[in-house]
Amino acid sequence: MKLEIVRKFIVNDSKLTLLNSGDHIVQGCLSDNNENSIRVRRINDDAYLTIKNSDTAMVRSEFEYPIDLDEANYMLKFAD
Repeated sequence: MKLEIVRKFIVNDSKLTLLNSGDHIVQGCLSDNNENSIRVRRINDDAYLTIKNSDTAMVRSEFEYPIDLDEANYMLKFAD
Protein backbone atom coordinates (compact mmCIF):
# COMPACT_ATOMS: atom_id res chain seq x y z
CA MET A 1 0.00 0.00 0.00
CA LYS A 2 1.24 3.46 -0.90
CA LEU A 3 0.40 6.68 0.88
CA GLU A 4 -0.51 9.81 -1.04
CA ILE A 5 0.50 12.98 0.77
CA VAL A 6 -1.41 15.98 -0.56
CA ARG A 7 0.69 18.97 -1.57
CA LYS A 8 -0.40 21.91 -3.68
CA PHE A 9 1.79 24.19 -5.75
CA ILE A 10 1.33 27.35 -7.77
CA VAL A 11 2.61 26.76 -11.30
CA ASN A 12 4.26 29.48 -13.38
CA ASP A 13 2.75 28.80 -16.84
CA SER A 14 5.61 30.60 -18.62
CA LYS A 15 8.02 27.86 -17.46
CA LEU A 16 5.95 25.07 -19.04
CA THR A 17 7.18 25.99 -22.52
CA LEU A 18 10.67 24.91 -21.43
CA LEU A 19 9.54 21.28 -21.15
CA ASN A 20 10.58 19.23 -24.17
CA SER A 21 9.29 15.79 -23.21
CA GLY A 22 6.90 14.05 -20.88
CA ASP A 23 4.19 11.44 -20.52
CA HIS A 24 0.72 11.59 -22.04
CA ILE A 25 -1.69 11.03 -19.14
CA VAL A 26 -5.47 10.59 -19.39
CA GLN A 27 -7.40 10.13 -16.15
CA GLY A 28 -11.05 9.71 -15.30
CA CYS A 29 -12.91 9.41 -12.03
CA LEU A 30 -15.30 6.46 -11.84
CA SER A 31 -16.47 7.16 -8.28
CA ASP A 32 -15.63 9.94 -5.85
CA ASN A 33 -16.91 11.09 -2.50
CA ASN A 34 -15.33 12.72 0.54
CA GLU A 35 -13.77 9.46 1.75
CA ASN A 36 -13.06 7.27 -1.30
CA SER A 37 -12.24 7.58 -4.97
CA ILE A 38 -11.81 5.13 -7.85
CA ARG A 39 -9.91 6.33 -10.90
CA VAL A 40 -8.77 4.85 -14.17
CA ARG A 41 -5.54 6.30 -15.56
CA ARG A 42 -3.72 5.85 -18.86
CA ILE A 43 -0.02 6.78 -18.95
CA ASN A 44 1.31 6.45 -22.49
CA ASP A 45 0.53 2.78 -23.33
CA ASP A 46 0.00 1.60 -19.74
CA ALA A 47 -3.22 1.68 -17.73
CA TYR A 48 -4.06 1.54 -14.03
CA LEU A 49 -7.02 1.37 -11.71
CA THR A 50 -6.43 3.41 -8.57
CA ILE A 51 -8.45 3.24 -5.36
CA LYS A 52 -7.89 5.86 -2.68
CA ASN A 53 -9.24 6.15 0.85
CA SER A 54 -8.86 9.20 3.07
CA ASP A 55 -6.97 8.47 6.26
CA THR A 56 -6.66 12.15 7.20
CA ALA A 57 -7.17 15.43 5.39
CA MET A 58 -3.61 15.36 4.03
CA VAL A 59 -2.83 11.61 3.73
CA ARG A 60 -4.65 8.95 1.72
CA SER A 61 -4.14 5.21 1.34
CA GLU A 62 -3.62 4.37 -2.32
CA PHE A 63 -3.98 1.04 -4.12
CA GLU A 64 -2.96 0.93 -7.78
CA TYR A 65 -3.36 -2.04 -10.12
CA PRO A 66 -2.28 -2.41 -13.77
CA ILE A 67 -5.19 -3.13 -16.11
CA ASP A 68 -5.64 -3.91 -19.81
CA LEU A 69 -5.36 -0.81 -22.01
CA ASP A 70 -8.54 -1.63 -23.97
CA GLU A 71 -10.47 -2.04 -20.72
CA ALA A 72 -9.13 1.30 -19.46
CA ASN A 73 -10.22 3.03 -22.67
CA TYR A 74 -13.70 1.53 -22.27
CA MET A 75 -13.94 2.64 -18.60
CA LEU A 76 -12.82 6.17 -19.50
CA LYS A 77 -16.01 6.57 -21.56
CA PHE A 78 -17.99 6.44 -18.31
CA ALA A 79 -15.67 8.58 -16.19
CA ASP A 80 -16.45 12.10 -15.01
